[in-house]
Amino acid sequence: MDSGHARHLFKAFAGAVAYVAVEHPDGTSGIGTAFHVGEGVFVTARHVVDGVKVSEIGITESTYVPLQGEAAERASVYVVTGEHRTPVHIVRGGVLKLEAGPFFHPNADVDVAAFRVKGIDTYAPWVRLGGHLDDWMGQSDFTLTECILFGYPPVPLTTRPYLVAARAEVSAQLDLRDRQHVHFILSCMPRGGFSGGLVITEDELALGVVTSSLLGNNAAAELGFCAVMSVEPIYVCLSSHKLLPGCQSEGFEDFWNLESEYLFDRGEQQGLFARQIVGSIGLFDDGCRMYLELSCDTNQAVLEEAINVACACLAPFSPRRVEIRPGMIQLHVNIATEEARGAFERAQHAARGAMAEAGFVADGNS
Repeated sequence: MDSGHARHLFKAFAGAVAYVAVEHPDGTSGIGTAFHVGEGVFVTARHVVDGVKVSEIGITESTYVPLQGEAAERASVYVVTGEHRTPVHIVRGGVLKLEAGPFFHPNADVDVAAFRVKGIDTYAPWVRLGGHLDDWMGQSDFTLTECILFGYPPVPLTTRPYLVAARAEVSAQLDLRDRQHVHFILSCMPRGGFSGGLVITEDELALGVVTSSLLGNNAAAELGFCAVMSVEPIYVCLSSHKLLPGCQSEGFEDFWNLESEYLFDRGEQQGLFARQIVGSIGLFDDGCRMYLELSCDTNQAVLEEAINVACACLAPFSPRRVEIRPGMIQLHVNIATEEARGAFERAQHAARGAMAEAGFVADGNS
């Protein structure tokens, strides 16, 4: 990666990286890093915010965002390069107000957390998470990939946080004995304060979140390997708390917030690999909208009965029926309240019962 491209990545994403100042129970202070993934949602490492008081969150870098269309016509600020003037909006750094969180990955051993801030600038830069899920990667897909590491390690003799960026490359892609998910080892030196930091690839995708320095014999952090956890646990953490921004779910359809159970014919042979999936019941809830997805590929009458009993449970919310394909129907409601969630769970239970009466059972049931 040449210096020009590295500088471009810094200018594009520095405004998406925040420091997280914390106070430990013993009164000592600490600092970590977080990065914006859209809609005011930030990702960090769990150990940065777990069991401590978050005393301040802030962004130190300001950003110029180019404007287009009507916004460009109303612009009052321009960046001048030679004879060319580009209308821009200034996203200024400053202290952010915590609105909700921190929220943790459902597995306490996974070092990922998230929080949401209030009133973030609508033009604030955000980082697109990569699509490199654990099972989709080959053994060394990212080895020697060039990247930029962003973080807020405490710099001696300074009086406030400063964003530090470093060019690096992926030295190894590996699995670890004591933790889940794919990790990457970077060629740069690990330092305290980089925890929760952003690693952006030359293709402008988040490689993952900085979690730890891998070291032995209680050595100093700077003597270890800089470890970065891949993106799959980030998606899981965000979706489990209904925090996944719409800009991050593009390309995944509704993969992250759809909880499905698969149906089998009770009369089929029970031997290994002998049971064929014939249908499914799935509940989708992303915190903004909900739907029940019902499918049955072998009996349309059974599917219609399941839809009817589900619609009866959802009647107060006027569900909208959407045919995805022959044999698969979704019942949509454009709200996601506790009341609606209860109605959908009752609808799911009723549909499951209707299908069970017709001889279709969920995996693990008799």
